[in-house]
Amino acid sequence: MRYEKLEMEQAYAKLSQNERPLLGFVAALFGYIPATAILMLFSENVIFASLAAGLICPAIIAVFARFVGRLFRTQGLC
Repeated sequence: MRYEKLEMEQAYAKLSQNERPLLGFVAALFGYIPATAILMLFSENVIFASLAAGLICPAIIAVFARFVGRLFRTQGLC
């Protein structure tokens, strides 16, 4: 399916208007709370603690920031 340049520019403008980076930052701070709770839950075992600190915690914070702040990354549309 091919899109016209005007359609792509309108879609980009609509996405840019819906972004809320400050709200995404606040959501990331709120996402830090459950991420820290999970890290404390797994702190007994070194392997699970390192897995939680390296993979699970950043994923939780990113999900909070992405869906609350509606952050999108667009490249090469204009």
